[in-house]
Amino acid sequence: MDSNTFINLTFAGYFLASIVYSISLFVNKRQVYISAVTLYILGFVFNTCAIIGRWSEGTRPPFSNMYESLLLLAWAIALVYLGINLIYRIKPLGVFAAFASLISLGYTSLLDSSMEPLMPALQSNWLTIHVVALFISYAAFAVSYVAAVAYLIKRKGMDMGLAIYSICLAVVGPTLIFGLARGGLLGRFTQSTGWVILLGLIDMAISLILWVPLYFVTKAFKIESHMPEESLLDSVVYKSIAFGFPFLVFGIIAGAVWANKAWGRYWGWDPKETWSFITLLVYAIYLHLRYLKGWKGRSANLFSIVGFLVVIITFIGVNYIISGLHSYAE
Repeated sequence: MDSNTFINLTFAGYFLASIVYSISLFVNKRQVYISAVTLYILGFVFNTCAIIGRWSEGTRPPFSNMYESLLLLAWAIALVYLGINLIYRIKPLGVFAAFASLISLGYTSLLDSSMEPLMPALQSNWLTIHVVALFISYAAFAVSYVAAVAYLIKRKGMDMGLAIYSICLAVVGPTLIFGLARGGLLGRFTQSTGWVILLGLIDMAISLILWVPLYFVTKAFKIESHMPEESLLDSVVYKSIAFGFPFLVFGIIAGAVWANKAWGRYWGWDPKETWSFITLLVYAIYLHLRYLKGWKGRSANLFSIVGFLVVIITFIGVNYIISGLHSYAE
């Protein structure tokens, strides 16, 4: 089977896992939960085969464009969640994680899947190390994000509303960017700061429209009653960030070594480098306050949600909207 077949099987595995995980929230039977985990594992295995197959077909590491990056991100989210699940076994996080993998993979349908020969600057093992390390960190931060969302949903009221709105922002923003890029319209939104602000306002407006039904559906089904204890979720947020942070640091260092080989300098404050530094700073602040001050609870989890939105800007927004060495916009 070729990589495209495995990608289709991966999508089916993550889709079915998302559905069965959702059912397991309301049907408290062990068999349903085991089925959900099994489907997610199958999706992960197919995802692994798709990456290996694409590597074999292209005779190069498949980590050089957004299509391949999203395929890797879906895989990394599944890897990190399944690892955490061995320790905590929190069913609600499985719902969020499986949907996150599914959405990441789904975005690839909006992108060009062709494998072009790599330019000399990209032909480096340091690039592969850089990308893999960063995406493991992004996946860990994604798991911390879904745990923080679950924490706020558990608290109900305004906190639930903020959590759901953050989900809308996190999904609508990339969808807009990839959709505009596919239609050849994204260049218009990268011409000036005004267009970028307009794109952000459109994201916020669409997210608000989607937020209304999602909020009332969440309340109607009393999703908060199916969330685990706040202290457990808070612990998952912290440990996921603590796990991902060293990979972020190592990924940035590997990127600097690669940049020196490719462009003759370790750091040049390219927009991607700048936003990577901002991401590093955000999570360093979280870990610093957690370790020294024991920072936890509502404010800490809100901060971690903001941190993941920064990750999305770093990963997708900068690549497509801001002109630089990492820009994909035409």
